[in-house]
Amino acid sequence: MNTTVSRRKIAATVVTDAAGKVLTVTQKRHNGQLTVALPGGHQEDGENEMQTLVRECIEETGVSIAPTESLLYQVAVSHGPTQYDVNVYASTLKGVYPRQQRSGERVVSWSWLTREEAIRAFSTSSVRHIGEPALARLEGNTHHQSWRYDASSAYLQAQKAVVGPVSEPGHFAVGDYHTEQLGVPALYLKDADSLSRAAMELSRMVAPYRSDTVVGIAVGGLPLAVLCAQILRLPLAIVEHDATATSSARTRGAGLGNRCAVIDSTFHSGATARRTIDVVNSMNGTVSLVAVATQSIPLNTHTDYDIDVPVHALHHLPIHSWNPSECPLCQTGVPLDERPGRNE
Repeated sequence: MNTTVSRRKIAATVVTDAAGKVLTVTQKRHNGQLTVALPGGHQEDGENEMQTLVRECIEETGVSIAPTESLLYQVAVSHGPTQYDVNVYASTLKGVYPRQQRSGERVVSWSWLTREEAIRAFSTSSVRHIGEPALARLEGNTHHQSWRYDASSAYLQAQKAVVGPVSEPGHFAVGDYHTEQLGVPALYLKDADSLSRAAMELSRMVAPYRSDTVVGIAVGGLPLAVLCAQILRLPLAIVEHDATATSSARTRGAGLGNRCAVIDSTFHSGATARRTIDVVNSMNGTVSLVAVATQSIPLNTHTDYDIDVPVHALHHLPIHSWNPSECPLCQTGVPLDERPGRNE
């Protein structure tokens, strides 16, 4: 059996401007889908990595950069018989020049994003394993400077491996609004393999951040939180909110006076995550990110979640949301449904 591994070198960069915004490119992948990435590419013959970065940025964006020779982050990406050694460097902006679109060019556009916007953009990117840890390293939010990623490993394909749907249609009341669809990650509980793979994927999202404790929100977030804590080998804390009070909560397990990764099953209005962040802050801790199985994305309204940390999700669920007085389902006499995934 031939076990020869082909190795290819790639250089990428996190470019920041004077306002602290990050340069990102939108690439067209081989399957035709668009994805956000950092500028960079393969080294050409005779180039060093700094020359590759300068050339790639000019070609992809028209942006002239001054790269630093200090390695920011390194990712070894295994994809079948090929290993890509990706070195990521920090760079600063020198100037912007007109970019000429070339035939067959994979990069279709480029933009400057705030750190928060960039982190959220990478949360749904097919090359998130390069962008997310590099941004976390730049912020000082990760312990390590290198990471191995196996693109063919089954546990990283959680979204493809989940058995059955992760949402149900109906007429539901969620917080102060009504919606026609609801994420139901409790369906994971019906299939052990799906639950395990979902936890592995969530753990991969959490891994680049410098978290000391996994915080599970009772009761729906506990199965995923317990598995994530085991996978990441971190202590587990449990936060149980009082359903009849907005400020009361009980905590169990590990202390919260450090950097915490909050794990839950769903993110609808953001209220539960906000309350959990407040609990952690009240105990002199900080939240590095919120990771959930499903996040609802309202299509017809702008929602300010009042969440000042990154929110990552396995599944982004587009929904319509209405004030009860404007709900078209209410106006046509459709009764509210019980929240699915619960046994009363």
